[in-house]
Amino acid sequence: MRRLHTITFACLLAACGGAATSTRAEPAGTGPTYPIRFDRPLAAGASWVEHVELRSSQRESTRIGAQNVADDRTSLAIDLDARFTAHEVDARGRPTRLAVTVQRFVVDAGQGPVTPAIPGELIVTRSGDGAITSAAGALDPQTIEWLGEVLTISEPHGTGDDPVFGTSEPQHVGATWGIDTALAASGLAAIGVVVRHDHLGGQTRLVERAQVRGVDCLVLRAELSARQLEMPGLPPGARVERADMRAAVETALPLDLERPSQRQRTELRMRIELSVPTEAGTATVRLDGEQLETRERIDG
Repeated sequence: MRRLHTITFACLLAACGGAATSTRAEPAGTGPTYPIRFDRPLAAGASWVEHVELRSSQRESTRIGAQNVADDRTSLAIDLDARFTAHEVDARGRPTRLAVTVQRFVVDAGQGPVTPAIPGELIVTRSGDGAITSAAGALDPQTIEWLGEVLTISEPHGTGDDPVFGTSEPQHVGATWGIDTALAASGLAAIGVVVRHDHLGGQTRLVERAQVRGVDCLVLRAELSARQLEMPGLPPGARVERADMRAAVETALPLDLERPSQRQRTELRMRIELSVPTEAGTATVRLDGEQLETRERIDG
């Protein structure tokens, strides 16, 4: 499921940026219009508390002819409360090195909830392959893997979300506009996910103006769908029968363009079906996965 998580967030939250003009919007209704800006730069030293919930499930089944030879199901639930401090940011105000003080960390990988030990303050480095470390002691590899599900360690790519999902024109509540599929395809390719731009679709909608923890916000929903994903590196003779993905991000962005998102909900569904030759005959391998993540700023 980690691969599923990485593909979607890299595209929807950072990797799809590029230098181009977004698709023209189709306004809906009347009333005030608002500038749309997804990307909200942070300054080094910025600090905030965040609550994160992640729920994911995956099923992998294998069939040869009429016989089911494997049917594996996995699930993962993570709850995290932590204070984040941006020690370093890049030229676009995206954190590349953060200190994370964990206040609550509960994981259930299907065998009941556990509270992994977190020795001291964590340092999250978003460069190269990324890393999660602690100056107070070594972290258990399983703990690092679980933390990696809710702490982004990938290096920021592209020029942000606005060129793909945004619009240069102020919009009414209810307005929708298309995404830039060429930039989206380019961003996915940069992280090893190959899909033709005409196999991508999606739109962004200004859902409403609402108060989130006392902050006046615009709620936007960005949707992305991909079909016929290409999958390099398959075994000889293997064939992709189906590879589809649907993702949506709903975010509450303050009207104050200097303030970051106050709440974000990301939904992901993926289905992959492969035909793989084996000595016993052609195996049909099917993978179904879904994931829901919510992030909410408590302060800062």
